[in-house]
Amino acid sequence: MRHASVSGMNRAETQRRRGVVAALVVGCLFTGSFVLADGTAVFAGGERIEEAAIKAFSVDRDGVEGVLVVDGEERELSGLVRWGEPRAAVTRTAVVLEDGSRLVCDRPWSPAGLARVDEATVRLRRGKGWVDFPRESVAWLLLTPEAVGLDVERLPSVDVVDGEDVVLLVGGDRLIGRVESLTNDTLRLVVADEAIDTPLESVAALRLSGGSIERTEAKCLVGLADGSLLKADDLTVANDSFTAKASGAEVTGEAATLVLIQPLASGVRYLSDLEPADYRHTPYLDLPWPYTRDGGLRGGPLVGGGRRAAKGIAMHTAARLVYRLDGSPQRFQAEIAVADPEPGAAATGSVSFRVYLVKEGKFEPANEGYVMRVGEAARPIDIDLAGAAALALVVDFADDGDAGDDALWLDARLVSVE
Repeated sequence: MRHASVSGMNRAETQRRRGVVAALVVGCLFTGSFVLADGTAVFAGGERIEEAAIKAFSVDRDGVEGVLVVDGEERELSGLVRWGEPRAAVTRTAVVLEDGSRLVCDRPWSPAGLARVDEATVRLRRGKGWVDFPRESVAWLLLTPEAVGLDVERLPSVDVVDGEDVVLLVGGDRLIGRVESLTNDTLRLVVADEAIDTPLESVAALRLSGGSIERTEAKCLVGLADGSLLKADDLTVANDSFTAKASGAEVTGEAATLVLIQPLASGVRYLSDLEPADYRHTPYLDLPWPYTRDGGLRGGPLVGGGRRAAKGIAMHTAARLVYRLDGSPQRFQAEIAVADPEPGAAATGSVSFRVYLVKEGKFEPANEGYVMRVGEAARPIDIDLAGAAALALVVDFADDGDAGDDALWLDARLVSVE
């Protein structure tokens, strides 16, 4: 297994971090049990372990450290691409951030005891306390989303004007103004300098106008069993608990509730974070399709082939997506699948997947190509990019025109090779 390098760390810092992780491991050992349930671990070198537990983990600006346990034996966590995978979100009170992160309340209570809003902060009840988000970082506060048919993973586009929020009422109506406060029983909305109070039970959701907030580059994706998914700046797992920092808030909980840990560094670059050099789509009839990043073509998550992914690319047949390469030694890795059909839709879809490399100005096939059909298990691919100036992902029609031909490149990534 290749050991990923950790840049920017001097010897003293390296020793300090190893000491921290060693302390975490000792703490875990004293508990007498693993802190995480088993999950699949995928490594940059291509190794895949179906049943693995993480006994200690730390990721921040300096890099990734951790200890993996396989069949009772400890091993280093170097080169981890992901552990586990995200879950579908349960329908509860939740906060959705401007960066796409979501945190679901862990209590199935009435919203009266679960959320608060003031001029500076949005609060969500979780565990024994509150998680406080800077108001400008919050896009949505969902109180009773089911009352208006909202899905936290498929939220509609709602236009907001700077300084004005949109209130979605249980009956389907909307109010526009500035949310001054939300308490355990009342929403106060200011409209044309007049305060209007609305009973909390009449409010389904708030689309907040957000604001300017300094965003830091996320270091890790963190998924929880209730469907929460955070783009975290820091994550520490120790003993039976975890602490994640995201968008100015600190989220803590039981380590056993973690279902996804996906570092966003360590020699891995996701195609969904890069700008392509070219995209072309040839419609089967007349409907053009854009490609999408980190989400499905129809507004939901990346789900297909028995997998759910937080990172990846979706394309509709027939299409070609091209990325320039920098010439450094690297490989292209992904899992390919056809997206699961939408609820109530027919289970159709068959796609021909091919990868081409541009060498000496010409497109050359990098693999033999695979025809994948809806419901078939996702297939891993791993391609050496040596000598290539560009990488092209191509999806084409297979069996039945383009019906259901939503092609997924799950966790599509460029992996540095030492």
